[in-house]
Amino acid sequence: MKNTFSSIIALLLLFGFYACEEKNEAAEIESKLAGTWQLSSAIIDGIETDISVYPDFIRFQTNKIFLSYNSTFNELIRGGWSYEGAMLNISTDLPAAYYVLRVDENYLSLKRNDFNTDGGLIATVRNYQRTEDSQILE
Repeated sequence: MKNTFSSIIALLLLFGFYACEEKNEAAEIESKLAGTWQLSSAIIDGIETDISVYPDFIRFQTNKIFLSYNSTFNELIRGGWSYEGAMLNISTDLPAAYYVLRVDENYLSLKRNDFNTDGGLIATVRNYQRTEDSQILE
């Protein structure tokens, strides 16, 4: 009975530690995402594609507001964002989720899976460079 109790306590501590680590990692990624990013490349199923079809600037604000700006058409779209369970959700692009492949002080790489017309998956990777917040005029 004593061994069972000890095992249960150890298991609970392990799960608590894991949940805490996951929460800390999510907070760190959210912190790194905050700021304005300029699109530098887009790759669909391993093939580099024309980036003019995508907004050229995005901003993740610390208050969970997401801005997407297309400077060609002077179009600003507002939405919300959240990062949970290794998925980045942007309200303007739901139901699809993004996966953060890499984020640091200067570079952001996001992956998104969508269905093609045949029902197969298309993987799109968008790469960004950090830029000044002044690039998006509110």
